[in-house]
Amino acid sequence: MEALDELVNGDRQAFVHPHCNTSDSPITTRDRTRSTLTLVLQVEVTRVLRRPVALMAGLLAGATALGTLGLLAGPATSSGFETSFTDALFTSASAATSTGLTVVDTATHWSLFGKAIIALLFELSALAVSFIASAALLVLFPKLGVRRRICTLGADGAVADLDLKQLAVVVIAVSMALQLLAAFALTLRFWIVGEFGFSFALRHGVFGAMSAFANAGFTLNSNSMMQFANDWWVSVVVMLAALAGTLGVPLLLDVLDNRRSITEWTSHTRAGLLGTGALVIGGAAAFLGLEWSNGETLGPINLANKLLVGTYQSVMARGTGFSSVKPAAFDEATSLVADFLMVVGGTAGSTGGGATVTALVIVGAAAWANSRRGRDAGLENFVPTVALRAAVTSFAVALVTVLVATTVLLRASDNLTVGRALFEACSAFGTTGWSQGVTPALDTVGRLTIIVTMFIGRLIPLAFVASLLQGRRPIEALQRSDAP
Repeated sequence: MEALDELVNGDRQAFVHPHCNTSDSPITTRDRTRSTLTLVLQVEVTRVLRRPVALMAGLLAGATALGTLGLLAGPATSSGFETSFTDALFTSASAATSTGLTVVDTATHWSLFGKAIIALLFELSALAVSFIASAALLVLFPKLGVRRRICTLGADGAVADLDLKQLAVVVIAVSMALQLLAAFALTLRFWIVGEFGFSFALRHGVFGAMSAFANAGFTLNSNSMMQFANDWWVSVVVMLAALAGTLGVPLLLDVLDNRRSITEWTSHTRAGLLGTGALVIGGAAAFLGLEWSNGETLGPINLANKLLVGTYQSVMARGTGFSSVKPAAFDEATSLVADFLMVVGGTAGSTGGGATVTALVIVGAAAWANSRRGRDAGLENFVPTVALRAAVTSFAVALVTVLVATTVLLRASDNLTVGRALFEACSAFGTTGWSQGVTPALDTVGRLTIIVTMFIGRLIPLAFVASLLQGRRPIEALQRSDAP
């Protein structure tokens, strides 16, 4: 917290804008008033950013409430359908948390106005969490913002000035650019293979790109992406957009800025890429091995498409949740693999939820270091205690949340197996949006349980970053020690 304390309580000269008048020329009253207002706003926003979890929780609650009111409005529902309060509340909460679990068919139940509300909710949620997490990560890893003049460093190497306006511009610009690229590619493909014209292709392409990057899981197709299961163009574009979202804007900027020098990457970037790569490859191998002969999933398709669909499931399981095969048809062992991937989720600072890949890498690194070096080797030199504590806490919260949610679902629903209840709870916590057909049939208690689980899963990555901010010294979560 020391860096943020400096920003709030330290020398106010650190907040003077670089383009402010510093010469002997006269400064007008208007200029002075504008500078004062900018300073006050900067300080107040920084104070709020010291509590990222509370800030995001408030934004999610407000967005869910407004979204519920919007979806209850008559124009939001398609002709011939009725929307109950719990339908609107659940859909709004699912969109605000970028989850994608649904109790009604998005494609047919909601009108164009209703779909626009859903898209606005998950888009703003993705931008908000990216901005808040990026601000916190810049304090932990100042190098992420120095090259783009988002922050400046003091003599001790800590953040001395954080330009929140510039940060917001960068987060929005990068997010929009990635979504526009994906939207262009998807629209073009849908236009080529579709039979409903350019406007149809444009709507589906833009909505799909937004949802993929935000890890939202909502689609304008009643069967998600199943009709494109063997379409390499659509599948690869969706996977790339989803991976960009689960990696997060700060990580992508670090890779872009230091593309010629991997050694300059921060430990956050290295952990995110290492963990994501391992989970994608390991998950794909597990899906392929377990579903290879399943007649309802991979069994009927050829070798090349098996590899595509298996990899696709591995990527989708960690946040986006677009289905190219029916999750309800998964083998029980496959469902357990999916449960694990969903609980892990994306990296800290990404659009995904869950316990975070970053936390998993930290726990894994600590276990490896402890087994190799022994108790007396000084684990703190390899993985700082504050980072390990934050990572273990994330997974502890994940375990408790999923177990409680599974238990409540089992008690609230008849004829529900443990495996299916667990799958639904893990999907909600990881904000994935995969369902084995359980969520639409849930009663009010079950729906409220899923809503709470989605909220917790969405806030956990920010809570992880906030825990790292409690450290009393600079954090490099996976910093290597040269000690023997």
